[in-house]
Amino acid sequence: LPAGKSEELSIRTNAIEPGKIENYAEVETVLIDPNLSNNAATAVTDVVALRIPNIFTPNGDGMNDFFEIVGLELFPENELYIFNRWGAELYRQKNYRNDWNGQSLNEATYYYVLRIKMENGDWRNFKGYITLKRSDRVK
Repeated sequence: LPAGKSEELSIRTNAIEPGKIENYAEVETVLIDPNLSNNAATAVTDVVALRIPNIFTPNGDGMNDFFEIVGLELFPENELYIFNRWGAELYRQKNYRNDWNGQSLNEATYYYVLRIKMENGDWRNFKGYITLKRSDRVK
């Protein structure tokens, strides 16, 4: 690269387990490099192992009756917000424990924001949608 210029390298990692991933990259050149100290970099990333469903069926059959986020127990400090399609907040819970069943909401698609506190004290946000389906109710 010309003097004073930089380039960005992106590395995509497909993690299969939670934990820390360390990526190391080093560049070489066929030209004489007067500063070899800036040719390597290391990036450490925390892999969060949450599985957030996009549908749940609170119909009393004992399966999928709650909005259950697998792995959430690893992040006891968290916040869950549920919104309707117009952005009105319908549900809010600090330290959510996988116990929301949609109460008296109609079958529809809703939107969530899940905030979790990482080990380093930073908050990480997850956003998405959840479909609530109550058909085939147990009588």
